Amino acid sequence: MYKAKSDIQQTYLKYLAIYDKKKYIYIYIYHLSKFVNLIDSIDSIECSLYTIFLSHTMSILLSRVIRALEKIAPLSLAESSWDNVGLLVEPPYPRPNSSRVFLTIDLTSSVLEEALADPKVGVIVAYHPPIFRSFKRLNLSDIKQAIVLTCAAKGIGVFSPHTALDSCVGGVNDWLSKALGDGTSKPITLAENPPTGHETAGSGRLFTLAQPAPLSTIIERIKLYLKLQHVRVATAERHGSLSNELISTVGICAGSGKITDFFFGISF
Repeated sequence: MYKAKSDIQQTYLKYLAIYDKKKYIYIYIYHLSKFVNLIDSIDSIECSLYTIFLSHTMSILLSRVIRALEKIAPLSLAESSWDNVGLLVEPPYPRPNSSRVFLTIDLTSSVLEEALADPKVGVIVAYHPPIFRSFKRLNLSDIKQAIVLTCAAKGIGVFSPHTALDSCVGGVNDWLSKALGDGTSKPITLAENPPTGHETAGSGRLFTLAQPAPLSTIIERIKLYLKLQHVRVATAERHGSLSNELISTVGICAGSGKITDFFFGISF
């Protein structure tokens, strides 16, 4: 008989016993051992008993992914007026023994096939949300709907951070700003009531170069940083033929789901 090491584990076992009698879930020793290892590894337990119980019924892997991403890219930072972020697919019967998370920019049919080929994959984190607009029906003839149905049927959870990951501290916009060289960065629009650790989060970034540089130099920096041979550039009249006029500020905007933009300003 398994013996709990702490009061919180004893309480959890009590909840499991109650639900097992009601036949809502089944208890396996390996599930309990994984949970004990998880609890023992948590630095600070700030979750309620509800969260602890949810982590078992949802699947331990999926609940851990949700908690981790909430620390990295809190969903409160997303452009919620139009974006669709967070847990998009919660499978009713999660893949047993899953321990791997599959990362992708876009969850396409071929990407899903690759994820399903690994029996250890239990969660897919897709930067762009595979579910963006509401469905009135679920049919396999529709590619997007087929992906959602397949994930649910195969026990794969799907989570999308999208604009929350763009706006957070250390997120996509901050990462892109590192392509520009030395300088300072601040959000174009500062987040309202940001969570702890994300006080400087917000939409976009306004980057001020420590040393103004011509547009051609900045473009080469971006190509080198992103490991791209080519980038598409739309120049204003003042930048015609990539003039040597110096740039001092660059605006960065990621998150439309279609394109990442750099906007260049002139030094006066």
